[in-house]
Amino acid sequence: GLWTMLAGLWTLLAGLWTLCDSRFVDNDSRFAKSVNPYVDIISRFVDNVSRFVDNDSRFVDNYSRFVDNDSRFVDNDSRFAKSVNPYVDIISRFVDNVSRFVDNDSRFVDNDSRFVDND
Repeated sequence: GLWTMLAGLWTLLAGLWTLCDSRFVDNDSRFAKSVNPYVDIISRFVDNVSRFVDNDSRFVDNYSRFVDNDSRFVDNDSRFAKSVNPYVDIISRFVDNVSRFVDNDSRFVDNDSRFVDND
């Protein structure tokens, strides 16, 4: 009798275990279905953060290139100014000489006019 009673108790516990296990599986399945949209949203959020980090990295790279190019532009502009400077000096002297020529020509005309008057 005792063994039969223990066997019956064992069978009852096994049945309860199976019933609880199937309910657990059903609840787990329902939980997974209810959580799935949130998992998708979190997954998309992680993807967007990853894209943001990639784009930010590209922005930093491009800004760094911009700074490098700006520095090169300033260097080239400085070199250009140094290379053009002698020509600017030459042109400035030429303009000064033309101005003196015009002044001298004007004096010449004035003197010639006086000479004609005196003659």
